[in-house]
Amino acid sequence: MNCNFRLADYQVVSDKDIYKVFGKQLLWGEEFNGEEYYLPMGSEESLHINIFRGNEYLDVSVFGDLRAYEDFDEIGEWFNKCCNSFNIEQAYCQVTDSGGFGKNFECQNLVSSELFTVNISFRLDCSPEYQYIKGELVQKCPFSEKMKVHIWENLDDSCMASTVVIMFGDFDLDEGIEFDMKVKKWFNSSLEKFHVRQAFCQINYANDSSKIYKDKVTFQNFE
Repeated sequence: MNCNFRLADYQVVSDKDIYKVFGKQLLWGEEFNGEEYYLPMGSEESLHINIFRGNEYLDVSVFGDLRAYEDFDEIGEWFNKCCNSFNIEQAYCQVTDSGGFGKNFECQNLVSSELFTVNISFRLDCSPEYQYIKGELVQKCPFSEKMKVHIWENLDDSCMASTVVIMFGDFDLDEGIEFDMKVKKWFNSSLEKFHVRQAFCQINYANDSSKIYKDKVTFQNFE
């Protein structure tokens, strides 16, 4: 699963507020607490969650691989609950099962905006080096200097997907056409340079319409 939420309430929403709605993560080897509320869980562990904060943004990335779990409806219900509990600038979720089939969920009830907004997430395998990611993926993205970038490198090997790259930002509407033409080419090129488990690029134009570019890579079974 690959999911990213951009929350508008960055000044008032606490980490505790987020965990209360999204759930906490439970990793392999950690003790289950029946009094806690967890993220969607497979037979071994839950999804992962990372919260990124800045002076003017709050981003929540949720991702992972759930063994012995193929309940798309439950993921959809969880996604909608998260979206309905906060003011959302953008949110998108990819879910793929072991056979390569899946569903995608998108938040439609967004806060009012006169900008076009961009929400991008890559899950990369094979532990690519940080500088290679920066050089071949981030820096070659159109307008990357105007976007926030977070790279989660999985240094403790706690997740089967080695690296998660999050990129997001807001732009004036007159930049939209140029961005859209270039970003599709960049996105498809990036898919060829990396071993991609999942990836998406979500573009919303002043809440009136959205465009989604997704990876065409089939999920591979793992031992």
